[in-house]
Amino acid sequence: MIYVADTGSNAIREIATPSDVVTTLAGQITNNGGTDGQGAAARFFFPSGVAYYNGSLYVADPGNDVIRHVDLSTNMVTTYAGQDGVIDSLDGTTTAAFGNPAAVAVDAGGNVYVADSTEYNIRMIVPATANTPVTVSTLAALPAAPARRTIPARPPCSPCPSAWLSPGTPRLEGRERTYISLTAPIISSGGWS
Repeated sequence: MIYVADTGSNAIREIATPSDVVTTLAGQITNNGGTDGQGAAARFFFPSGVAYYNGSLYVADPGNDVIRHVDLSTNMVTTYAGQDGVIDSLDGTTTAAFGNPAAVAVDAGGNVYVADSTEYNIRMIVPATANTPVTVSTLAALPAAPARRTIPARPPCSPCPSAWLSPGTPRLEGRERTYISLTAPIISSGGWS
């Protein structure tokens, strides 16, 4: 199976292989929102990234500033972390907030890594245990992030990178580098490692 965050359709799709049959798992095409629910009753607002782990999908939902969880056994969608419409870089449990989360990756332990594009951060979500709720923390941030909701100026470079991408993608090439490894939780930015 291949899972797709269909941004323009506000839906999460599944492509069966090798038949290439496409099924909408959650969300309703062209109807956006932030409602938790099962299958077509759930709403997304421009979902932009999806990662699979142990029978679940984790979805970056930047229009709602949250990370969503899809249980593939029931297609039930719930808000996993963040607060709908609260744009910030707050760490914690129920008070955690994101700013336009754009991409997600999951490591072997179930920790979810988030490229928080408006806040210019790499965040980590630790799954809940019997004694602790889901917890969000900041792993890496630009030392002096530009003002919110602005597009960063492109610094001079020579030679220029092949692709100049915002921190909202899993890989940023150029003089400032941010990487999220999809096989291991290795985070690096500039001189950090």
